[in-house]
Amino acid sequence: MESSVRIDWPRAGCRAKVSVSSYSATVGCLLVGLGLWCPVPARHRKMVQVDKSYNEREVILAVGDVVEISLAENPSTGFRWELKDKPKPACSLVKSWFESAAGPPGKGGTRRWQFQAVHSGTGEISLEYRRPWEQGTPPGRTFHLTVQVRKEGQNPKAPSE
Repeated sequence: MESSVRIDWPRAGCRAKVSVSSYSATVGCLLVGLGLWCPVPARHRKMVQVDKSYNEREVILAVGDVVEISLAENPSTGFRWELKDKPKPACSLVKSWFESAAGPPGKGGTRRWQFQAVHSGTGEISLEYRRPWEQGTPPGRTFHLTVQVRKEGQNPKAPSE
């Protein structure tokens, strides 16, 4: 026995009679199609949070993982972090942004970068804290991070390819 539902659209002046079973079948097909179009990832991707204590250190990621670097910055002094070396081809820059600290103007905040591991191998991230108009002088601070990217399922102690 098939039931039906009458749907009225008063503003459009339309009336339609829709079978409940055909409606259910349509919704089911859409959900299955969406599942095939947007497959669930094989594993949960990891986010590694890095701060100034990681300077001159190394992090190990699997392909697909993300490393986020967070460093204090105060652009009101003219000093800003500049990305000097990107970790290509092992990682790609996903985004970079500045978050102001709460409080009065000039208080500073945090500069953040996110890099996603895309290929197995090694990448180097180099950052310099400097005033853009003082390129001939040494930076106020530097930050260097080595990123080792492993294939998924590869032993973390094994050397990268």
